[in-house]
Amino acid sequence: MSLETIFLRTILAQTFIFGLIIIWGAYVQFSGSRMLFSAAPTDVGGLLFLLFSIAYFVALYFLYRFRKLGKQMFLPLVGIFIILGFFTELLNPNQFSKDIFYFFIFFIVSPIFFVTQGFLISLIYFTDLKGKFSERFF
Repeated sequence: MSLETIFLRTILAQTFIFGLIIIWGAYVQFSGSRMLFSAAPTDVGGLLFLLFSIAYFVALYFLYRFRKLGKQMFLPLVGIFIILGFFTELLNPNQFSKDIFYFFIFFIVSPIFFVTQGFLISLIYFTDLKGKFSERFF
């Protein structure tokens, strides 16, 4: 299997995994509906995560299409994801139920998500793929 095929499949897997994380976040928001209306005006974290999610999916799309903008966006977005995770945990610590979906996301999906992010970064910057990224926008 070629390095390019591995890279493209990893991006697809990353997209799916990130989608699972978003679904879990929506599940948490709707399961805690008693706090939904009281925290809605001050939910800056939710807005930041929405904007981040859109940017992350755009970066993955550009990486999949081998666009230089995706390469330039991805590494800062990984850093922002880590910072947002710690920031939101400090402001709003674990106010969700620890059910089976929680354990699946936090102990299986999240570690895989972080490992694949590192794998993608290494493929982008430390392999022959680094020369394949073009300047074209779309």
